[in-house]
Amino acid sequence: MADHKELHRKYRPEYLKDVLGQSEIVKALDKIAGRDDIHCFFFTGPSGCGKTTLARIMAAELDCDPTTQLEIDAATNSGAENMRAVQESTRYRPFGAHKGRAIIIDECHSLSKQAWQTLLKATEEPPAHVYWFFCTTEPGKLPATMKTRGPIFTVKPVDDDLLTGLCEEVCEAEKIELAKGVQDIVIKSAGGSPRQLLVNLAAVRDCETRAGAASILKVILDGDTTLKLCQLLAGNKPSWASAMAILEDLKEESPEGIRIQVIRYLAKMASGSTTNDKAMKVLERMEAFERPYNDSEGNAPLLLSIGRAILG
Repeated sequence: MADHKELHRKYRPEYLKDVLGQSEIVKALDKIAGRDDIHCFFFTGPSGCGKTTLARIMAAELDCDPTTQLEIDAATNSGAENMRAVQESTRYRPFGAHKGRAIIIDECHSLSKQAWQTLLKATEEPPAHVYWFFCTTEPGKLPATMKTRGPIFTVKPVDDDLLTGLCEEVCEAEKIELAKGVQDIVIKSAGGSPRQLLVNLAAVRDCETRAGAASILKVILDGDTTLKLCQLLAGNKPSWASAMAILEDLKEESPEGIRIQVIRYLAKMASGSTTNDKAMKVLERMEAFERPYNDSEGNAPLLLSIGRAILG
């Protein structure tokens, strides 16, 4: 029977050794698993680079079966009552051969102040059978008191060379034949995220042209109108009028898609800057585009970001 799982679920790592691009974290976790002396972990870093996957694998390494792992989305379970209920569910050891219970809290930065307070005692002296895993893309929102509860592991974007290897491996296994040039677009638009790469691959696996794949993934190709906007914003004296003229040609495009391409372009410009002044200028403009847009608001958030970047 064919396996119809989505690619990013089907190829999610199940063992520490299979986690891509996080070798130092993997080494540290492997040693901790052997000692079993830590019961609270924090995983921070960009989306799709392995935070929750590492938490799940580490829970299994600490003898917490998937049936005794509780995953919570803090974005929808952010209150103190939610956390009290979680604590109540961990009071007793699980039945069967597996000795531990794991609580994985995703997007934990969304927890309320009161929710964090209810967790202080639970994470300071957890029962021997309980392990806490906190995952977040916004480590700055972690309470200082919580940061002392356990090690903080920061995942990083995965190098394109490793993403290329993953893409080729999955294409071979799934018998996917990408059109010429499409693999580069799949990797470029992944932004260092293995999960995003697999989502992208699934989206464009049947595209017959590079341009078609670029359109689906909102990737900038040479001559693309979005590239003109990026170049303008990275220039010495960008003008509002010029930006608005370009934006008129982009009115059918997703503002969030434009924002992502702009911030990637500016990030690349910043990393290649050779002087402090140039780097500062690009980073200041990049900051204007840091927050995601809600496309239901139309072009308003994009206009505001362009205004901040150009007018200050």
